[in-house]
Amino acid sequence: MASRPVAAWVAQASTTNFIKSQSLIPTRVAETLRAVRGVAEATPLLRLILQLEIGARRVSTIAVGFDSRSLAGRPRVVEGSDRLEPGGIILDQVLARRLSLGVGDSLRSQGRTFRVTGLSRGTNLLLTQLVFITLDDAGELAGFPGITSFFLVRGDSGVDGSTLVKRLRDGCPT
Repeated sequence: MASRPVAAWVAQASTTNFIKSQSLIPTRVAETLRAVRGVAEATPLLRLILQLEIGARRVSTIAVGFDSRSLAGRPRVVEGSDRLEPGGIILDQVLARRLSLGVGDSLRSQGRTFRVTGLSRGTNLLLTQLVFITLDDAGELAGFPGITSFFLVRGDSGVDGSTLVKRLRDGCPT
């Protein structure tokens, strides 16, 4: 992803992997994270399996819902825009090519229509691809408003990453 560098990923206890582990954390934990000395930003990400519908075709992907106001968690967009509004989706460029989709095209998921606003690079995971939607859209699709999977934590200028991680571990219940 082409987002700002982050010092830490915060996940539910015992979560070991972005793809193979489940992590569900109340989004209100962001307040606790932001209160830790040296934290500049704590951005939520909600990961879910999403089935895209293109006509009669169905494709499973991993959707990442991110806070569209933050730069953290954004993919590297090579065509179109990385700025998402509700109902927008950024597709991995390999997936888009395979599905013959481009910027401005539409697809459906769980009865909702999404318009392709951008194509990303570096988001092809061989057996699946990442797609990106707003955090609110992801929460609605998952049926879990107020829940996130991970937080990306960026430190204040001059704060060492390992120091920040230690402070987070000492000060957070997740």
